[in-house]
Amino acid sequence: MTFVEELLRQHRAALGLDERRVRGMRTSVLTPRFTTSRHVVGMVSGARGRPELVVKVPRRAGDDSGTRREAHVLGLLAGTGVGAPQLVGLVEHEDRAVLVETVVRGAELDPARVRQDPEAAVAAGVAFVSALPVTRPADANAGWYERAVQRPLRSLVELVGDDGGDLAGLVERTHAVLAPLRDVAVPAVLEHADLSHPNLFLAADGSLQVIDWERADEHGVPGHDLVFLLGHLGEARRGAWTRDGQREAFDATFTGPAAWARPLLADHLRARGIDPALLPQVVVLAWARSSATLAERLVPAGASSSEDAGRPTPEQARAAVAADRDVALWRHALDRVEQL
Repeated sequence: MTFVEELLRQHRAALGLDERRVRGMRTSVLTPRFTTSRHVVGMVSGARGRPELVVKVPRRAGDDSGTRREAHVLGLLAGTGVGAPQLVGLVEHEDRAVLVETVVRGAELDPARVRQDPEAAVAAGVAFVSALPVTRPADANAGWYERAVQRPLRSLVELVGDDGGDLAGLVERTHAVLAPLRDVAVPAVLEHADLSHPNLFLAADGSLQVIDWERADEHGVPGHDLVFLLGHLGEARRGAWTRDGQREAFDATFTGPAAWARPLLADHLRARGIDPALLPQVVVLAWARSSATLAERLVPAGASSSEDAGRPTPEQARAAVAADRDVALWRHALDRVEQL
């Protein structure tokens, strides 16, 4: 019996597996190869071999902020109609908070499928982001800039340490560019924060179904998810996997009046009560915030010093920042801000 099968056996009643009629379980383990992956994922099939459940297990005991966050967000999404897994339960097992959720049904929205029908992919993505709920109205969202922008960027600078001022200078440039936005009252929205392959699926009705909510922010910033998603779709349409290719895709997507994503993003900002004239700041903000999540993704929960297992040294953190695609696009957005 595998670890996942034993876990489900022990917690069968708490997870309501009898009510779900999940029997004859067989599991396969999927090990994400991303450097920042903090979980091992188990796929659970029923007696007929059809995948039914996903089990997400933290690699490190106690490093459960991601599974707890995902469980909380899936609870918030229940009944909203947003395409996401259903929460089955969060159980404590061997000093780990293990997440169990349903499998989403649909075709993987991989780059090849995006290229086959880019208009359908974009339409599904825009509809999905537009359906994410507002979690705080603008007049109740004071201090959003400190919480959503300043604090994460500060954490990244602290993790990297002294790199000759490069990252600190990048952050300083970012705050200067974002000055017109930072004091604007904006609502908080539920934010996925990683709308890209392999997290995206197209259901039979054409709607977008999205997995892996461990990076989600209950009180995110309007426009962030749409910028990230449109950037990914722009790369997929062009088959852009090199840094130069990704920068070219960025320009085609966001830069200049002919950029195909600009009207979509402007309409979205308008619908969220934000002046579309702030579009350049929203694009920069999205790539800066996405880059800043490295600070959390590289450091396991509970690791407080370089001696703690799993915590990178400043040199390792600097290498991760230098290699990160989102950081490269953050720099490029700043370089192109006058054309956005």
